[in-house]
Amino acid sequence: MSSPESSRRFLVIDHNPDTGELLVRSLRRKFPHARLLQTVDADEAVKTVSSMAIDAIVLHRAFDADAVSLVKALRATNTRAPVIVLSGIDRSEQVLAAGDTGFLNFDEWLLLGTVVANALAAHEKPDAPA
Repeated sequence: MSSPESSRRFLVIDHNPDTGELLVRSLRRKFPHARLLQTVDADEAVKTVSSMAIDAIVLHRAFDADAVSLVKALRATNTRAPVIVLSGIDRSEQVLAAGDTGFLNFDEWLLLGTVVANALAAHEKPDAPA
């Protein structure tokens, strides 16, 4: 029997394998049965988001795009999935203005699962904006 969590799909975008793995591990703690997809570049991220249902997107760094540009490109493809950006530099104002759902300082990566769960809960409320 599959649970709603087992049908969840998350996309993690990070060009560094080590930090990408930290993000995946943090998500796995909160969503042990979810499908976690990873990519290192913006073009593949946009293709993935446009070709399949993604429940949430986590963006740290991509090889070929800055966070603001990538958030805009992702939003042009998928307006519904929560997008959480992580950075060691406070870029919250810029990425939120670009359409980001939430911002997390990378030093707080252990909180990622909770931040994503909260974003999903807010997004899935019946009165949530489209």
